[in-house]
Amino acid sequence: MTAAFTRPPISGLTFRLFDRPVHPEFFETLILHRLTLLDARFVVHITRTGHVLEWHRGSTSITEVIATHEQELPERSRLQHPFLNARRGRCEVNGVLYQVGIQSESLPPQLFVEVHDDLMLDSKKPGVLFYSRPHSQGGLPPLGLVNIQPLATGWNISTFHTYPDDCTIIKTQSLIEPQM
Repeated sequence: MTAAFTRPPISGLTFRLFDRPVHPEFFETLILHRLTLLDARFVVHITRTGHVLEWHRGSTSITEVIATHEQELPERSRLQHPFLNARRGRCEVNGVLYQVGIQSESLPPQLFVEVHDDLMLDSKKPGVLFYSRPHSQGGLPPLGLVNIQPLATGWNISTFHTYPDDCTIIKTQSLIEPQM
């Protein structure tokens, strides 16, 4: 996909977690990817603000969303954190342990370009990468990278989203572990 878009300011973002799917009409999907790993289904939406990641196993669903504060989403949410420094969250949903670490990292411009290039190389690994034409002449395109790795006890999901205007990277790492 090569549509040009701009990311919202970092200060306007929040992380939301739901114990159910969120209807896709609530967000603009730029790229959609579905996969099944072990006995779980994943639906990854790369969005202008970051991502919507759905995990489904049996009748249990967990959905994480990076959205703007003013974006209309259902009220029933488990966690909501602004992206200020590093944050951690943990909860149990229907016998499934969910843990997340969220970090916003602002870098000097040259280092940002190097990390951006490294993420482009990482896109060759299994996962989902979205990038677009830059919105300004000669600028870097925003990137969204999602890697889902099965573990012996569950799944590890790492995401990286670049915000070139702010020279900032949003990183999340989620661990989903069914408790048997």
